[in-house]
Amino acid sequence: MSDSKENNRIIAGLLLGRAGSVGFPGKNTYQVLGRPLMVYPMIAGLNSKYVDKIFFSTDSEEYKEIGRKYGLEIINRPAELATKQALGEDAFAHGYQIIKEFYRQQGKEVELLVLFFCNAATILSETIDQGIAVLKERPDFDSAVTVSPYNMWSPLRARRENSQGLLEPFVAFETFGDPRTLNCDRDSQGDVWFADMGVSIVRPRCLENLASGLLPQKWMGQKIYPLKQWGGCDVDFEWQIPGVVYWLNKHGFTERATPYDFKNFKLPTKKHLLDLTRVGNPQQSRLEYLRLDKNENLIPMSSEFLDEIKRLISPEFISAYPELDALYKKTAKSLGVAQEYLYITAGSDAGIKAAFEIFVEPDDKVMTLWPTYAMYDVYTKMFQAKAILINYEDGLCINTEKIINQIEIQKPKLICLANPNSPTGTVLSPAELEKIINRAAANRVIVLIDEAYYPYYSQTAIHLIKKYPNLMITRTFSKAQGLAAGRLGFVVSNEKIIECLHKVRPMYEANAFGVRFAEYIIDHPRIVENNLRETAAGKEYLEKSLAEMNLPFHKSYANFINIKVGSHEKSVQLEQKMREQKILIKSGVANCPLSDCIRVSIGNVEQMKIFINALKQTLGNPTGGGLINDSDELLKVLRER
Repeated sequence: MSDSKENNRIIAGLLLGRAGSVGFPGKNTYQVLGRPLMVYPMIAGLNSKYVDKIFFSTDSEEYKEIGRKYGLEIINRPAELATKQALGEDAFAHGYQIIKEFYRQQGKEVELLVLFFCNAATILSETIDQGIAVLKERPDFDSAVTVSPYNMWSPLRARRENSQGLLEPFVAFETFGDPRTLNCDRDSQGDVWFADMGVSIVRPRCLENLASGLLPQKWMGQKIYPLKQWGGCDVDFEWQIPGVVYWLNKHGFTERATPYDFKNFKLPTKKHLLDLTRVGNPQQSRLEYLRLDKNENLIPMSSEFLDEIKRLISPEFISAYPELDALYKKTAKSLGVAQEYLYITAGSDAGIKAAFEIFVEPDDKVMTLWPTYAMYDVYTKMFQAKAILINYEDGLCINTEKIINQIEIQKPKLICLANPNSPTGTVLSPAELEKIINRAAANRVIVLIDEAYYPYYSQTAIHLIKKYPNLMITRTFSKAQGLAAGRLGFVVSNEKIIECLHKVRPMYEANAFGVRFAEYIIDHPRIVENNLRETAAGKEYLEKSLAEMNLPFHKSYANFINIKVGSHEKSVQLEQKMREQKILIKSGVANCPLSDCIRVSIGNVEQMKIFINALKQTLGNPTGGGLINDSDELLKVLRER
């Protein structure tokens, strides 16, 4: 089933197959490993975790019967679209219009279409899901299609028959460079990718505007993402069957089983979790890049730190369970609170989740800013609560009175406020925060202040813990302390709340390595002081450089900055261009106040110089400009550029 956030957005499959094949009669029903060839794209689509329903456009009664057996919705393919001369793109466009109307009558709309051919068996449900996930992540892409490398068919090797009946280059050799330097190596031109027709996942706009698509498969649009596999093909000749059998065998298909057999086992999952979507962490290592995308501390640890940590790690330490007593004492002392006011967690994220575990029940309301830290929304859905979002206004401003009014009206169970907030970098003043906490207390509402970016922003609400019984504060060692790998954080609150948090505590709150690292950091405060000093210098250099480049940016109180680049599409392009230069940044999220921004983590001056130099090369080195906070001024500056 589709995991679209809105239930009225549909992902539909559309399978094409017509009777009357000339090159290989009966190919669609040809028995391959005991099944008709056309069954393989059907079961791939049916086992996708995203596809809601598959429609089958055909003129064959035999094919219709097979489709019905697998639960496909039949579309009667018009005779004029079932001839040898008819184009598949027109049949896809026709099928889409029927699907669109089918869902329009239900008050739904088609988000994506998954397009198959009956004679293309080399496709897996995982590949379909990969393509759908890419298009959900990248709204600027038109399609995602399966491609296979066939380097032996490089355009450099292609020939055609001339008027004399002799072979000549199909494409002029000069197209590939100096003919004197070309050779016959099949890989000399790099990988040659062919759309293998396994699947095309497209946006409706591609079928609504076929004329604007790239040849030869115009339904794919212009911006086509490759789903790379090997050996894929749509069968047009009988001699291709052994290759298809080989492909299917290699991917787990036999005459008795398919790789989907166990996928059909339905897990007894809680129903409300079925539509909960989580974005996976990157599979590719980030360690060889300048990592400006996740707001980590970027100041390198000293060799002295590493030597000391190695000295503290003994064989006995590794084989023993974590001991947290020393960290509780050191952390409490550094904060100036009693140990009873503290709960150590595996990152501040675990502390936030614990708050949901002890306070939030199904149908409770959880209030947050928007946009904000993504896990608030995840936990709201996980615990079956209802989200109350307070949107940022022009200039990335938050109306505190609006929050207070919504507390009175909505009566939420929990309010989560990141201060500074991510991804905006904005803050609520101490006076504003206390006003919110005070009103929330009067309405028996728990307030969680997420201080992940302390002490980049030095204001804290910890002094209010004893004053308000509804307040809890989370912090992390991942940012200014530089221990993101340790996954360590803590909650500061009153004794009653801390006692409740311990009720949902795992056997051990955190891992021993993170605990040992954190103890060392607390004992050596100059490490954090140095991180803050170098980050502040990097921020000053970055802001000055952006002003000189006439690139407006939002004021930030955290260790990152949002830079206006003109459009969401441009922010996505910049993210890709920077990656090519081994620099990771974050593009804006579509339909968000920061959609036209790139978000850049702040490091030391040298790291910022690397970023600025790469940015200048990419943008063409604009000059002049300055810091802009008001959105109208931002638009004015962008128009004047």
